[in-house]
Amino acid sequence: MQGKGKQMMFSLLAFLLLWILGLAIGSAILFSITAERNVESRLACQNVGSELGLTVQSNLVSSVSAVVALSGLVQGLGEVPINHNATNKTDRMQLINTTSFERFARVVKAKYIALGDVQLQPSAIVNQAWPNTGAVGHDLLNDPNRRVDVLNTINRQDVVVAGPFTLVQGGFALIVRYPVWLSDNKTWDTWWGLCGVLIFVDTLLDKVCNFDVALKSYTYKLTFFNANTKTQDIIRNNTALDNPVFEATGRNAPINVDIPLEGGNTWNLLIVPEAGFAGQMTATDIILLVVLSMVAAAAVILIAHCLLWLVAKSKVAAAEALVPTGEVALLFTDVEGSTEMWETDEVCMHDAMSLHDTIVRRAIKENNGYEVKTEGDAFFISFSETDDALQCAVDIQTNLMNAPWPKGNLETLATYKEEPFNKEKMTTGAPTNFLWRGFRVRMGIHLGLPIPLFDSRTLRGDYLGPTVNLAARVAGTAHGGEIRMSKIAIDSCSTKVIQGVNITACGEVTLKGIQQPVPIVSVVPTALADRRFIQALGREITLHHHGARKNRQFLSVLKDNSSIVSSMRGRREHALSITSLKSDKSGQDPNLTSVSPAVPQVPVDM
Repeated sequence: MQGKGKQMMFSLLAFLLLWILGLAIGSAILFSITAERNVESRLACQNVGSELGLTVQSNLVSSVSAVVALSGLVQGLGEVPINHNATNKTDRMQLINTTSFERFARVVKAKYIALGDVQLQPSAIVNQAWPNTGAVGHDLLNDPNRRVDVLNTINRQDVVVAGPFTLVQGGFALIVRYPVWLSDNKTWDTWWGLCGVLIFVDTLLDKVCNFDVALKSYTYKLTFFNANTKTQDIIRNNTALDNPVFEATGRNAPINVDIPLEGGNTWNLLIVPEAGFAGQMTATDIILLVVLSMVAAAAVILIAHCLLWLVAKSKVAAAEALVPTGEVALLFTDVEGSTEMWETDEVCMHDAMSLHDTIVRRAIKENNGYEVKTEGDAFFISFSETDDALQCAVDIQTNLMNAPWPKGNLETLATYKEEPFNKEKMTTGAPTNFLWRGFRVRMGIHLGLPIPLFDSRTLRGDYLGPTVNLAARVAGTAHGGEIRMSKIAIDSCSTKVIQGVNITACGEVTLKGIQQPVPIVSVVPTALADRRFIQALGREITLHHHGARKNRQFLSVLKDNSSIVSSMRGRREHALSITSLKSDKSGQDPNLTSVSPAVPQVPVDM
């Protein structure tokens, strides 16, 4: 449960981190997308505003041309000639009669439908007006609302568009004025007055420029800035643009289009789409971002779990494939006298065990073995081939002789100290000058069909069944430095491997827990053939099988009681010695002689 709880906690933390990362990445992507859409939306709005501004400006310029034409009429450049013989200002003011003026006014008004009144303003006093005569007599210089614009026009000596204003005669219009100067080439130039036209704003915007149609889906406001920097709204369709949300800059900023007028005045058009500019982050966008980032994080976690599961499954399959199955050769090893050595010198024993484990594991790897488990100083190893099992055991025994064993109090023990070869009886090809050196490791090999098990959590294989029990019992009969094999195992070995060892038959041995006596042989590497062992001694080997600790004792009962005295501390060995043993295909060894026991075999529990 603790493992699952940690896994869930890790998954939750990973989900939160991925969610935050997803939010950050999603926000950046959404901001980029909306920014691009905002640019496109603003550009489209800018095009609409600019096009409309040009339309307004061009129509104003066209309308202004009417006042210029009127000034030409006054100066004698129009339809009615000027009487240059007039000698005073009053005479010149009366040059254009009412009939001529009205005819001119009708022509320009028909051409420019936004025009309201057409006026003559000699000395800045409205003298003639058509069609509305309500402003006749209006003294512009004496009107504080008009005086500044009039003086500005006179000083500029050019056309000036002022307003829009609320007119005395009614209406809301622009006033276009143009100063008229009469010239006498002989004597002087005289300012005559002003020509003026009114341009009704509503008519100009709606009928001429189709303002409402062009801005049907927009919120807009048209503002006037006059020469005195005063601001005045001309037209708007609602008050939305007064909302503080429309800041001067940013994604919400209205499109700003300036429409310059004659005389230094300017109109300013602000427009935004009624639905707002595209690319604004809405509450829906944020909710979608949160939900999608959560889904993405969950998907990543799920995919990661699936990938981890697949990787784990492949690891399990790969690890399980390493475990030999079917007919398997099992090898057990155990260090003789290890308990006494631990009690004698713990420090030296620790170093010696590390060296021992390294030697064993190297031999396992070199001979295609599988380390099933190790417990203390004992190893349980499996092989697909008996040749590999025997060669591994031989390599371990010979390599122990070459190992740099640590010095210490262990050298005082018979199960550790060095014993050199007898020079006179030294076997040709011995790997060292020592017959015994360091640990005395006993080994047992048996061939059979154990029940394979595999733990997917630890990725380790194991075996159960009588074959495992018998292999352990065989190992328990061995002495330190000796290899014991069941006849089944030795019979399955090839001639090549057997040629490198000396084999001694131990006879049929009764083993604890095994109903039938088991034929066992003693195997020693040829290089160490001078070793001698006492046959008929019980041994114990301890291993763990799936958590259960089992102690096994074994007693060998000799078929033949004849023995000889060995050169090693008075040990006894079995009299029957086979110097070479070869297996045939039938599994029966022709060189192995079965000897009937002189006394009954009796199993003994120790």
